[in-house]
Amino acid sequence: MGLLDKLRKQSEKVTALSLRPTNALSDGSDLIVHNDLTGMLWIADGPLKNYTEAPPEQYTFDCYGIDIAFTFRTEAEPSAIYTKMPIAQVSNIKSVERPPYFPRYSELTPEQRGVYWHLLGNPYNPNINIGFVFILYYGLERHILSGDYEKAVDVILKLRDVHDNSSFQSYSASAIMLTSMIRNRLDILNKFLESLDKPYKLNISHDILLLCKLLINDPLTSKDIMKFSKIFGFTKTNYIKNYPDLFEKALDLNIQQKFQCSDINVSSFVDKGDFNRAPKEIRILFANVSIETRDLQIPLIAGIPKFQSAMFNLLDITHEQIKAQLAKKRKSGEIHNIEKSTMPKPKSGIIHTFDSAREKELLEVIEKCKRVTDRHFYFIELQNLYYKSRSEDERYLELCIKCCIEDIALLGQLQDEHRREESQSHQLVDATHFLGKIPAFERLAIIYDKQKQFDKAIKICDDAIIYYSKYGMPTESQSFEERKGRLMAKDLKIK
Repeated sequence: MGLLDKLRKQSEKVTALSLRPTNALSDGSDLIVHNDLTGMLWIADGPLKNYTEAPPEQYTFDCYGIDIAFTFRTEAEPSAIYTKMPIAQVSNIKSVERPPYFPRYSELTPEQRGVYWHLLGNPYNPNINIGFVFILYYGLERHILSGDYEKAVDVILKLRDVHDNSSFQSYSASAIMLTSMIRNRLDILNKFLESLDKPYKLNISHDILLLCKLLINDPLTSKDIMKFSKIFGFTKTNYIKNYPDLFEKALDLNIQQKFQCSDINVSSFVDKGDFNRAPKEIRILFANVSIETRDLQIPLIAGIPKFQSAMFNLLDITHEQIKAQLAKKRKSGEIHNIEKSTMPKPKSGIIHTFDSAREKELLEVIEKCKRVTDRHFYFIELQNLYYKSRSEDERYLELCIKCCIEDIALLGQLQDEHRREESQSHQLVDATHFLGKIPAFERLAIIYDKQKQFDKAIKICDDAIIYYSKYGMPTESQSFEERKGRLMAKDLKIK
């Protein structure tokens, strides 16, 4: 350590914070809480204590006649502030090591707590590492379930405006949409949708958004149907991308002619029976590890046959109409043909580059994960990361395959852990199985199919059929039976 380092080390005053009922939370230093965070922090001791470790308490919300329950674990809230823990004043926040994955206030170094208090003074400083932002965000998630959820949503929306980290954007978007569902608050959903004014905010789950619209009775506009086109199975999106105004106008007319209304009420296609029978997919909705149920089975409303068919047909009819209109205009010389070479090849015109920083984060967090279920969901994100970059480098496809195989190898442990945790949490004698779909099965089957390695693809289908049959998921099992049949026909053809 050099002389300057020693002097800097000596100048960093380590103090213990004494919380007082005032906005200037100080012990003689400059520890100040931003006005937006008044009442948002969880304090574990001292005169402002508002958090106590307690036995799990369940919060239940009714959604479309189905109870959705969340429980907090007995382990401590990771954002909880302990006032006697030392805090170091830090002049250069970038010189301090970022916190570990799944960070906790109680496990930070004094210097890291100093950086965290910089964040509490100005939570909208984009230069503070996202790990510190997540500590604050954990506490806001707790407010969503058991505290001042309205103020928490407002703060989260402001945080989303300045912190563009993809994981933070994904978690926070899901949490806000969930809030609008469980609280039946259309105004919260509208506020969220109005906030999507930057490209990095747009990577949200359309399945969850569509579910929101059903549960809070918010009708679909033509813009919505265009936005959701892919989850309705409609892939001919070139006119939606290149002629959105023309497509929207034609779609408006088709909706009016077919349904005699300007917007579409999802509930007119989806009754409670359809809702219960809809295909489901597990989604991680919360980042806060003290929440027992961080994931939720999301009904995939777009997969309900009569609804999907109606929306697909609307899009398809409109597509053909636009196609005819453009052909007529080209023939008359009103517009020129769009040369294929000028069309943007990457989706949305954005050049995709591999996110090596996120890869490193995921690999490290998978290595440290104690819960098999958490590891499984991080594997899914890693699979997606590799698969999206398969055209950049062949090794990403190989890494995706390896990642899928490792994930499938965990499934037995995942089922054991799920039954054990459910038995302990709910005192059930016969705990249910983990019923989430396993994306790795489908992804491997698709990859091997495209590589014409039909033997491998058929073997994956057999594994999926055995797994889904064993754990009581007949719809998924049947899907792989059908896929296997198609693969066997292809295999026979080339032989």
